[in-house]
Amino acid sequence: DGVAVDATNGHIFWTNMGRMKENDGSVERMDLDGRNLTSVVPAGGAFTPKQLRLDKQNGKLYWSDREGMRVMRSNLDGSGIETLVETGRSDAERLDARNWCVGIAVDTNRGKIYWTQKGGDNAGAGSIRRANIEIPNGQDARGRSDIEVLFSGLPEPIDIDLDLSKRMMYWTDRGDPPAGNTVNRAPMDSPANPEI
Repeated sequence: DGVAVDATNGHIFWTNMGRMKENDGSVERMDLDGRNLTSVVPAGGAFTPKQLRLDKQNGKLYWSDREGMRVMRSNLDGSGIETLVETGRSDAERLDARNWCVGIAVDTNRGKIYWTQKGGDNAGAGSIRRANIEIPNGQDARGRSDIEVLFSGLPEPIDIDLDLSKRMMYWTDRGDPPAGNTVNRAPMDSPANPEI
């Protein structure tokens, strides 16, 4: 589902989201010429991983795990898997698409992660959120206090990207027009929930 290219080291990484109701997602890697297929995060290491980001500077992979209801990261070799954000755990919470983390973007210089939470089909319940990369001391991925809701009430935000030089975020929204089926942008540093 997601893809990231490390041209310097000659690798391509991607997510396999697996089946929606089974905890069988994975992250794989191969050389740019198609050789040396490697399982980085084996099946079950993520539930349904979606968008993927590569942080070459710190040797990390970041991904959003939709039905896993998490934002996660690992080292490039798959070791050190961590859950950074957890929006739900139970089967009942999994049925609520407002908990589904889909897109992921990373601002390593300022120590922030950005992600989308989809919401139901055309439900106007999607959101874009931000938190520090590192979980605050004494807190965990589920109860962290530093999560900011930047935008709420979106049709269905999916993938997200950042233009760090201009401090702009871009995202796709696959809900129905006029608000959905769009590509959008907004300042990264604007107050929460401004008009889009």
